[in-house]
Amino acid sequence: MDINQILNQPFTFKRRSQLIPSDLRPIWKATLVLIIFGILGKNSKCSLKKLHIANWISKSGDHMEDYLYWAKDTNAVRPDIRMEPALDRVLEMMVGDKLLVKSKGKLEITDRGLENFEKLNELTIFEVEKSYLLAVKKYMTEANVERVFKVA
Repeated sequence: MDINQILNQPFTFKRRSQLIPSDLRPIWKATLVLIIFGILGKNSKCSLKKLHIANWISKSGDHMEDYLYWAKDTNAVRPDIRMEPALDRVLEMMVGDKLLVKSKGKLEITDRGLENFEKLNELTIFEVEKSYLLAVKKYMTEANVERVFKVA
């Protein structure tokens, strides 16, 4: 039996006109998640909301500045944080690969995940994203995470 019989139609490859953006590639996103845990994780744990905020912040300097402005001023307009379904899919893959575990409503990085983070942290990759995460680290408290998603 060949693939054409399984699919009941010819199997072909087609060159796409555009490449997939790097932040939608699972391995790129998984690497970013490990870096988020390494920088922002408290006791090796992060809430799903915190991961989504950190993922959004890592996308641009404007996002980082918007979050910092809001976190420092309680009267500031809340940033428009976008939840990304691709992040949820990558998190599930990472749980399956035993880089993360689900624990009491949060995600926790495993020893294997920490080893990978340490190796990644030694490399000169994701330097821009690391700088954004380090800039917001002080303001990435669970209270602020809950406050950013609170409906007024």
